[in-house]
Amino acid sequence: MLWRHEIRVIALFLLAFGLHQAGIFVFGINSNFGWFLSLMYVAVTLIAILFIKGQRSRFSQHGFLLPGAVGRHLAVAVFFGFVYVFIVIFLPGAISGFDALPGAILSLDTFLTGGSIVLASIASETVFRGYMQNELEPDHGFYVTLVVVSALFTLYMFPIVQYWTGSLAEIVSGLLPFLAESVFLCFFFRETKTLLCPIAFVATVGLLLTFTPLEALSSDYNLAFSIVTYIVLIPVMQSFVADVRHQDERRDDTAIVEVEKDDDD
Repeated sequence: MLWRHEIRVIALFLLAFGLHQAGIFVFGINSNFGWFLSLMYVAVTLIAILFIKGQRSRFSQHGFLLPGAVGRHLAVAVFFGFVYVFIVIFLPGAISGFDALPGAILSLDTFLTGGSIVLASIASETVFRGYMQNELEPDHGFYVTLVVVSALFTLYMFPIVQYWTGSLAEIVSGLLPFLAESVFLCFFFRETKTLLCPIAFVATVGLLLTFTPLEALSSDYNLAFSIVTYIVLIPVMQSFVADVRHQDERRDDTAIVEVEKDDDD
């Protein structure tokens, strides 16, 4: 069927977008309904899984796999999450000064908030990297897919209700960080072939930004630091991942040589 991949991508996007915006809307009306937003994330993830099953393709083709060096891949993702948050909080703060925020108190609400952030990471990466990037890239190439997926991801993440009466400058400044984030995540998924890394990165950033008890006094520099950081992290991430892959290949080669020696003996 002509355009079947594109039609599936649009259908999944509309479903995910509607559920996500509904969750944001309800949570914005009453913050006690955080559970509803988490429920929407679960629904988005399950719908994406149903789309994958409907194609009868292997889940491993969509990033549902553990790489050979799980610990090193996970460490790279978490490390870059820390690097990003350090830059976007502490460098603007070094220029404008810091404002102390209330520290996180261990409570049920804290764990529910943290759980919601993790669920949000799983949902967004399953939809946009796991499904859409894999669905579009074979026919359209990586860079066209990058543009399309990042544009859709930006619309999905953008809280329309909060910016409904905002100025054009506010809307653009709200959209651009999501666009830059998606570009980085598309490269990250392309390099690692597993959803583990983008999910771990997004969850780390979300948790740190939510629970770090500091913020810069002025937000004038936040947009520039956020976008530039994502752009700079792409080649650095590629170098780190290539090194992890090289170490993993060397370990496999060593294991093969040891097995051959045992066979000779």
